[in-house]
Amino acid sequence: MKLTNNRKWGILNMFGKVAKYFKEKGYGFIIGDDGASYFAHVSNIQDGFLERGYIVNFEVFTDKQGKTKATNVIVVEADNDERRG
Repeated sequence: MKLTNNRKWGILNMFGKVAKYFKEKGYGFIIGDDGASYFAHVSNIQDGFLERGYIVNFEVFTDKQGKTKATNVIVVEADNDERRG
C-alpha cells in the first residue's frame, strides 16, 4: 500500500490499520503506513464504524493546533470480511 500526496489540494492519502476504536465514545486511532498514529472520529468514518485490525484508507488533515487527524476513513478490509455500519 502506498502513500499518495495530492499537492494541488494539500491532502495526504494513505492506508493504515485500526489500532484502537472505542465504539461507545465514537473515536479511535489508526496507525498509518508511515508509522504515525492518527485520531479518527466517528463523524469522519464512511461506514460509521471501525474495529481493531481493520485496514482502512484515509486522508490526513492537520487542524489549527497542528494535530493530525484521519478524515474520509473507508474500510478496505475487515476481519472475516464482516462490515457493520
